[in-house]
Amino acid sequence: MKLFFDTKTNNKNTTLKSQKKKFAQPILIISPRPDVMSEIVSQLLMHHLADVIPHEANFFTMNDNPAASDAIAVIVDIGDVDNVELIMQMVALLIPVSAKPILVGNNDSIRFAHALMMSGTSYLHIGSQLAQLPDLIRDPIPTAHNRVTMKISVLGCKGGAGASTVAHQLFKAAGMLTSIPMLLVQGCSGSRDLDLLLAKALPNDGSIADLTAHQSVKMETCDAAWLYEDTAFNRYNLAFFDHGIHTHLEQQLEQAFIQSHVIVLVISRALASLRVAKNILEEHKRFLLANPLKETRIFLCLNESHPKNTDELVNADIEEYLGLAIFSVNAYNVHHNQLSSESSLYRLAAHLLGKSLGPKPARKVLFSLPTFRRTARQNAVV
Repeated sequence: MKLFFDTKTNNKNTTLKSQKKKFAQPILIISPRPDVMSEIVSQLLMHHLADVIPHEANFFTMNDNPAASDAIAVIVDIGDVDNVELIMQMVALLIPVSAKPILVGNNDSIRFAHALMMSGTSYLHIGSQLAQLPDLIRDPIPTAHNRVTMKISVLGCKGGAGASTVAHQLFKAAGMLTSIPMLLVQGCSGSRDLDLLLAKALPNDGSIADLTAHQSVKMETCDAAWLYEDTAFNRYNLAFFDHGIHTHLEQQLEQAFIQSHVIVLVISRALASLRVAKNILEEHKRFLLANPLKETRIFLCLNESHPKNTDELVNADIEEYLGLAIFSVNAYNVHHNQLSSESSLYRLAAHLLGKSLGPKPARKVLFSLPTFRRTARQNAVV
């Protein structure tokens, strides 16, 4: 009997097991066209890639597909759509970062394919390149993997405005709406009560704690405050950041503008809160003048932490003062009712994720990729 394992043999066996496990994962195919679906399946079967899950659907109107969470690759038929921003938005919201996205379509433009490749997504022309599918699936994801993590900053405009509650509720609603990997980061400038909201002990050293198979949370440490580019965030399609901005420094606010795809300003009816929000909106206008290609969408969320008083500002007054419509009103809830599909924050989360709660409207670009804005405008089909 051997007292020591043969390291070389053992490593070889481990590698083979790892490869077998890797290719035991299914390949999800999304296409509304039966003929294209059949051609893709044929290409995979010819190369002994038999664990295939066909899903007949339009990628740009579909909702969450749980089968994608276990897939090694997701092949998407984008047809004639050539709006790079819209395509990458849908990839970010529907395909987990653990799966390799491979797009196929009718566009044979080299520039279009290059723009998608630079954003971390492979593209093949249906008419001439489908034979390359098996090689793309078998090849490891390249180190220059540039999949975009959609970043949503929830900024409290006053101490006690309820930014942490709003961020937590949006995060919770997003978890009910989709199974893509997502993260909630409570900033050092926030209330630091995420553990109370979750009723769960959380690490204070800045490490990430998993809540479910697709949701994780992190308590930011003060020596790494306002950090948006931690490499650990690349594991997630969606990241919420909870920050108090009422004591903001100009540099921190600019960081939020640069890094965020969406900003949710949490205000109350207090004038102090509205003054901060007004300053932020003015700063954002100045930021856009210096950075015309960077478009960060801003939503106003009015969070009511107490019953209305007759002498408080009404919604119309607030909107007139700020020059921006209130998108969501989180009404005072004395009974602390559970989050439901009728909740205003649930509906805001659905809007951020491009989910339709009523009749399905045409998809709109919810966030932009500045690097490809010119390419998208040149290629966009309106």
